[in-house]
Amino acid sequence: MIKMIEKTIIFLYRRGGRYTYIFRHQGALALMEAHRNFFKENKGMPEAQLLHTVYEVHFL
Repeated sequence: MIKMIEKTIIFLYRRGGRYTYIFRHQGALALMEAHRNFFKENKGMPEAQLLHTVYEVHFL
C-alpha cells in the first residue's frame, strides 16, 4: 500500500535572508499564513516568493 502526503513549501525572500515555510495544507490559507509569519518576523514585505508542492511517498 502506498500513502502520499502532499505538502506546500513557500519560499519568501527579502534582502538579508531567505525564509521557508512548510505546510501540510495547500491553497490560499497556506500562502496567507506564510505571509503573516513573515510579517511578524521581518516587519516588512517580501521582495519575491515561490510556491512549490511536494509529495511524500510512504510505502506501508
